[in-house]
Amino acid sequence: IYATNSLGIADSLNNMLLKEAALAPLGIIYAALGEVEKSQEYREQYNFLSDSLQAAELSQQIGEVRTRFETDQQALEVQKLKLDSQRNSLRQQRLLIIGLGILLVLFGIAAYLFYIRYRLKQKNLQLSLENDQLKLKEDLEEREEIDSIIQDFATSLYDKNTVEEILWDVARNCISRLNFVDSVVYLVDEEKKELSQIAAFGNKNPEGEKIVNPIRIPLGEGIVGTVAVKGRLENIGDTSQDTRYIVDDEQRLSELAVPIIHQGNVIGVIDSEHPAKNFFQQRHVEALRTIAAICGSKIAQALAAEASQQAEIVQVEAEQIKKLDQIKSQFFANISHEFRTPLHLILAPIQNKGPNISSRDMKMMERNGHRLLRLVNQLLDLAKLEVGTLQLEVSYGNILHFLQHIADTFIPLAENKAIQYQIDIPDREIRVWFDTDKFEKIIYNLLSNAIKFTPQEGRVTVHASLQHEESLRIVVSDT
Repeated sequence: IYATNSLGIADSLNNMLLKEAALAPLGIIYAALGEVEKSQEYREQYNFLSDSLQAAELSQQIGEVRTRFETDQQALEVQKLKLDSQRNSLRQQRLLIIGLGILLVLFGIAAYLFYIRYRLKQKNLQLSLENDQLKLKEDLEEREEIDSIIQDFATSLYDKNTVEEILWDVARNCISRLNFVDSVVYLVDEEKKELSQIAAFGNKNPEGEKIVNPIRIPLGEGIVGTVAVKGRLENIGDTSQDTRYIVDDEQRLSELAVPIIHQGNVIGVIDSEHPAKNFFQQRHVEALRTIAAICGSKIAQALAAEASQQAEIVQVEAEQIKKLDQIKSQFFANISHEFRTPLHLILAPIQNKGPNISSRDMKMMERNGHRLLRLVNQLLDLAKLEVGTLQLEVSYGNILHFLQHIADTFIPLAENKAIQYQIDIPDREIRVWFDTDKFEKIIYNLLSNAIKFTPQEGRVTVHASLQHEESLRIVVSDT
């Protein structure tokens, strides 16, 4: 009864545990009472309820396990998330560290490159400064060399008196020292309206003062002719692009033409060429401009001096022509007198004695006839000498012996005029080739004039001497 009531209470309470506890003894009780069916029923209910409770408990345990598993899973997920977060954080930190390291490396590299660049910049700056200093030094040396060239040129012009000498001095002492390859100095010919090559340096001047194949350029033609007309220098960097370029000895690519000017007029051009393009620099232009200015002034002085000298020469020649006319007049007067005397001496016997001429008169007439013939021959020789047709007819003989013979023939003439006549001729044999006729005429005229124009009791001397055994010196002197 108590077990049955407990079962009823458990049912009313719907408490399975109480119901299980109430059913457990009922099976045993009814088995003891012999009620097998009820005992079996309560046992089955008990087993079912016990299984149900165990299943519920197991299910609860499974639920709890599942709950704990899910909780653990969630915890694991959280931990996993935390780990992932930590890994990400560590990865980010690692990447940050790597990035910082890379940045530091890059910064170091940049700093090193900046340092290298700075050093290179400093070195380049130093090299640039050194190059500038070297270039400045070279420019100064070139300037000093150019100044030296100009100074030497100005000094060397002191002893140059002709235009040709001045222009050759420009080519030799200036152009050659400026390291130019080729240069030609032109002079303006106002009458022909052209430029003539007067001096040169390079291939045009292989030796001495000789110009190979000199050319003439009309004023206004070519670069040189243009400079001569306009009076302004031209520096052509590429002559292949200039249609005015005139090829002389060979094609060259650079040309510098500088006018030589005096008192506003172009009197010449210094023309320099080089095979390289754009060779001539400002220093070359300044040097040649200065040289051209000095050259122009000196050429003007030389032309003035030449004009003055030419005027003096013309004046001297005029005076000489005047004197020559006087000498000719005197000569013709003298020669007329020389002809008149022997003619009178020849004609007198003929006119006075007719055919009765004595032998003495005949000899006198013959002697004067030879005298006239000699005078005529001398006039003919003089005419031949003036036209350049006089020729020598030489023979081999003793010239001192021949001279002694001529001098002895004037002894009677000197005694008649009471003149002291001295013959000083070495007594030795010297055999040479000479023209006896012309030699005789020369000595005869000298001695004749000396005795003729020497007063009484005067002195006439014939002196002959050897000069270093190579030449004979003959002197006829009078008082």
